[in-house]
Amino acid sequence: MKTFLIVIAVILFVWVVWSFFTDSSLETPSYTVLEQKAGYEIREYDSYIIAETTVSGNSSTGEAFRELGGYIFGGNTNNQSIAMTAPVVTEQTSTVIAMTAPVATETKDNMMTMSFMMPSKFNLDNLPNPNSNNVSFREVPSGTFATLTFSGWPTNQRRIKKTELLSQLLKRDDISAVSEGQLLQYDRPTTFPLLRTNEIKIEIQNYE
Repeated sequence: MKTFLIVIAVILFVWVVWSFFTDSSLETPSYTVLEQKAGYEIREYDSYIIAETTVSGNSSTGEAFRELGGYIFGGNTNNQSIAMTAPVVTEQTSTVIAMTAPVATETKDNMMTMSFMMPSKFNLDNLPNPNSNNVSFREVPSGTFATLTFSGWPTNQRRIKKTELLSQLLKRDDISAVSEGQLLQYDRPTTFPLLRTNEIKIEIQNYE
């Protein structure tokens, strides 16, 4: 029994160390923290390019990830591998909304959109074309966002609860939201759960 516990402890230690070092090298969007609020941050994000795909809201995130992963792992006209970045962004739309959210190219009923940020060396002119018709590109404009950070596995239930919490905090501070909440996942699926970094991000207005 003691030997078994030692083996488990060693495996967990290696997992934690591996998770820490493998995820620290990923390129992430550039932003400036404007203010640290109680429970969340106000950030000004620079613009960046994303590849995105939209699937039925009843589909698993794996379907969307395979579309985008296929593209960056060589599923394009140049057979070119593109460096992985963080975060992976997902947005669930259960009702038709009048505005276009930062990740969605169009509003749809019960659809899920996932996007990968493209490395900063690329622009809309030099990105290789995807082999799949389900992958498209666009530039996400700069903007001001409220962002709530949390760790662990970002289950759908946790996503909903954290989005509701951030919405409540914005109302508390009299800040108006102008987008649906997005789930941002910064880590590989194999990252140790307690070291995972997730965020809920909502675009805001009337912030001074």
